[in-house]
Amino acid sequence: MKPILDIKGLCKTFADGTVALDEVDLAIRRGEIFALLGPNGAGNTTLIGAVCGLVRPTGGTIYAFGKDMSRHWRELRRRVGLLPREGAADDIVWCAVEPCYVFHVANAYDREDGAVVVDVCAYETMFDGGMKGPNGRNLGLERWTIDPVAKTVERLTLEATPQEFPRPDERFFGRPYRYAWSVALPDAEVAQFMGATSLIAHDLVAGTRTVRDFGPGRVPGEFVFVPRSADAPEGDGWLMGLVIDVAADTTDLVILDAGDITAPAVATVHLPHRIPPGFHGNWIAA
Repeated sequence: MKPILDIKGLCKTFADGTVALDEVDLAIRRGEIFALLGPNGAGNTTLIGAVCGLVRPTGGTIYAFGKDMSRHWRELRRRVGLLPREGAADDIVWCAVEPCYVFHVANAYDREDGAVVVDVCAYETMFDGGMKGPNGRNLGLERWTIDPVAKTVERLTLEATPQEFPRPDERFFGRPYRYAWSVALPDAEVAQFMGATSLIAHDLVAGTRTVRDFGPGRVPGEFVFVPRSADAPEGDGWLMGLVIDVAADTTDLVILDAGDITAPAVATVHLPHRIPPGFHGNWIAA
């Protein structure tokens, strides 16, 4: 059986001379499962980026489904797969989409007409600016409407501000929803992924947004929604997240009213240490 992914002699040296990949060989056949393991800087992310067509190798070849990635990268990387909840690999429906990169999804749900709606933070480029990524050009919050019959993806920009870590009221996961909250990113394509100082509240039904700026040098991470009660209306509750004070190298756990993120904080817990801005978390009621 021929490999569906065949990598031979793959190399990547960045402009600063850093060697991320050095003669990598890898063959994966249908049905096989591989895990890429290694310490930070081992080249795992660079390898995945090269396979996805987001990092340009400096040597070697990548063949996916029998096609040379260097010649057919646009065709090979521009698909979204829909897998039925009770389906198997052969049931995946592949739908064409313009090349891009996505880290995080705000929410996704089925429409009555059979289409699938997915809200994502998308990037035009990613992982091609050096070893200190992620780095790339963020395209803001997008809504993808995936048609499994026509096998197409319609992309609509909901809000063009660079942003990441979108979170909804998690009680509405997999269902039509109205509210989402995300963290702003720097406007320019820079090596520093985090660094902007704002939190964004989206009303996706009204098409409006509210922005809270935490002030110079105060960088927010992902904020999580906490409902006021189990049966509270969507968006009725609080937001909880970490805000780094870059100058002091400390962190605040900040709790905000989700209905008005510009109001004074409900509570602030000072932590005398710096917690990485990409820290993820979930709220689980006791």
